[in-house]
Amino acid sequence: IDMGDASNDIGNLTFDLAGHELYFITNTDILGDLTATNGDIDVSSLTVNVAGNAEFTNDDLKISTGILDVEGTFNSPNNTTFSDAGRLQLSGTVTDLGTMTNSVGTVEYDGGAQDIFQDTYFNLEIDGSGIKTLPTGNITVNGDLSLTEGSLNYNTGSSSKFITLKGSVLGTGTITASTTSIFSISGNGTNQDIRGISSDDIGIRLANSANA
Repeated sequence: IDMGDASNDIGNLTFDLAGHELYFITNTDILGDLTATNGDIDVSSLTVNVAGNAEFTNDDLKISTGILDVEGTFNSPNNTTFSDAGRLQLSGTVTDLGTMTNSVGTVEYDGGAQDIFQDTYFNLEIDGSGIKTLPTGNITVNGDLSLTEGSLNYNTGSSSKFITLKGSVLGTGTITASTTSIFSISGNGTNQDIRGISSDDIGIRLANSANA
């Protein structure tokens, strides 16, 4: 889809063409919702801003080096595929990330108060003013955990839950807990920076070839 230039915005965009792909070739602002009932959505290396909700019902969301920035709710129950260092920036409720690439790419939670979806991430970034709450289950970050702004909290409804980190903790935000929780550092021998842990309820555990 070619919008010509940044001044040509879309209201709502719906794609319903099974076996086909909607491929963006210009940066695009969608003022309403982005809905793919059937067919893949490929952001590629562009920036696509969605002011409303994003729903990818039956097929795939693809991001190369581009950015998909969604202000409303996000649901991608099939596949969320990164092929390079792209970004998925989420400000609202995340219902599903589907089968998500966890060897490249960044997912950023940048709204107010948000719940982190339980999954395995590559890079995970916490941003925005609100508290971000971890799921009741465990999560894994295969790359870096960036605490750009705000606080990342362990869920009070669970205890002895893990964040397993294979990279470093970056940024100036904090990680807090009010129940017994575990921050597991599982590296490959590369130097890892750990910061921001601000609760005595969080135990730090080194695993495999961690070098923190």
